[in-house]
Amino acid sequence: MSESAYAYFRVVADDLPLDEITSRMRIAPTESWHKGDPGVYNPSRPNAGWCLFSPLPRTELVLSRHIKALLPLLEARALVVRELSQRFETWFVCVGYYAHSSPGLGLSAQEIRGLAALGVGLDCDLYIDPEYSLP
Repeated sequence: MSESAYAYFRVVADDLPLDEITSRMRIAPTESWHKGDPGVYNPSRPNAGWCLFSPLPRTELVLSRHIKALLPLLEARALVVRELSQRFETWFVCVGYYAHSSPGLGLSAQEIRGLAALGVGLDCDLYIDPEYSLP
């Protein structure tokens, strides 16, 4: 596994109307699934989900750049995102896999206000493992 980083907007619930969310967001999800579908880490997903990932490649290791790329896509759909946040569990998720050290995660006051205005939670997972530098 090599170093990588990504960010995404996630909506989850036991019974999630995936087609309705796609229609209302007016953008196709990067990933979606139904409760019980097989997952990467689980033989059966515990809930349904709809995700929209940052348009940047995972080789972009600075998470704040992923946030800056994804946040405008959500802000353009702010009314829908806020409604989804009232009905379902919503998160802005940031994940980084680094070989020796992480560039960390810094958010500007404007980015914090943007996330807060959308009513989404923030989940950040940063992993450090020398094996991520292997080809």
